[in-house]
Amino acid sequence: SDTQWVAIALDSGVTYSVQTSSSSVPVWVCDSLKASTYRAYGAAGSLTYTPSRTGYFFIKACGSTTTTFGSYNLTVTGNSIKEQEEG
Repeated sequence: SDTQWVAIALDSGVTYSVQTSSSSVPVWVCDSLKASTYRAYGAAGSLTYTPSRTGYFFIKACGSTTTTFGSYNLTVTGNSIKEQEEG
């Protein structure tokens, strides 16, 4: 199989949308490169993830063969609601 990794900083408690532009490229969000610490998987190239810590996470895109990759884009979008300070 073919695998590509991207390291990205994520904030604790923020919900992220992780997706590829191709449904044939599934994605994982991992908190380390160790297989035992995988946290979330998106079979159709799309998932949402809310990390419990702030730091670098690894986005893994994988295909069953190198030809399944073709050309694709990876998008990570964070959605958080910040409280306004009163004063």
